[in-house]
Amino acid sequence: KRIAELEAENKALRDERARAERARNEAEVKAFCDKWTGKGIPPAALEKVKPLLLAEQSRVIHLSDNAEQDVSSLKFFDELFEGLPKVPMTQISSPEKPTIELSDTQKAIERGKAIAESINL
Repeated sequence: KRIAELEAENKALRDERARAERARNEAEVKAFCDKWTGKGIPPAALEKVKPLLLAEQSRVIHLSDNAEQDVSSLKFFDELFEGLPKVPMTQISSPEKPTIELSDTQKAIERGKAIAESINL
């Protein structure tokens, strides 16, 4: 009976540890993506990489049988994104009052009023 209780407790602890590691992994991937979004990598590109990063627990890319050539996936994508062209992620419009462009009809009316005033009508 005691062995069964200890096995159940062990399973509960393993499940809790797995949940904590998953949450840490998700937070680390979110921080990584936020960092590169801020540096100008389009969010659509990061959304393609995110599932790969979330699926990896060890975050190691094995380039060969030699363990010395193993690379952290975050480091790999850091180096990859560093070389890509960046897209400015700033606000395009100005918070100041926008310049109002008159339509052709409004321009014609304004021009007509100016002509009428110039000949005192």
